[in-house]
Order: sequence, then structure tokens, then C-alpha cells
Amino acid sequence: MNKRYKKRELILIDTILRKEKKEDSSLWTNSQGEVYFFEHIKADNKKNLPLVKVYKDRQYLTGLFRTKKADEFSGDIKLPDGKEYLVFKVMSAERMQVFKKV
Repeated sequence: MNKRYKKRELILIDTILRKEKKEDSSLWTNSQGEVYFFEHIKADNKKNLPLVKVYKDRQYLTGLFRTKKADEFSGDIKLPDGKEYLVFKVMSAERMQVFKKV
């Protein structure tokens, strides 16, 4: 198999629980007390726009996009030495796991 197409490994970096849900947003927390705020974006049929904007402790973290799997959403973080890719996996309506691709 070509190394270029090697599947990346997912490393669990956080588990978050939903604390509050509103029509266009939701509030999630992890065991360390960090707060994730999900702002749901109205769909206007434009491609390449995130479905959700994610903020962690009042700082913009990433936009989430659909993946081929119905229970997973992906995003990236721009770092000085490149991008870090994240996967948010929905475990239930109240629980999500956050993974980093390596």
C-alpha cells in the first residue's frame, strides 16, 4: 500500500458532556472543567462551510464539517508548524469524544 494514503491513527484527547442545549447552540464541558461552545450555523446550501463553529474556553477552536460517517465530524486547527486535524465522534446525544489525527 502506498504510504501516501496510509490511514492516520486517532488519539483520544478529550471526552465532553453536554450541559445545555439551545436552538442554535450547545454548551459542553470536560472533566477538567474546560468549556466547549458549539454555535450551529444556518444551512444556506453553500459548500465548504462548516456546520458548527466550536469555541473552547472562549477561544475559536475549529469549524466542524460532515464526514462519510454519520456520527463523526472533522475540523482542523492552524498551528505555526502546520495543521492539526481533529475528529469529533458523537457517542450519544449527551456525550462526544474528541480525537487528534496523527
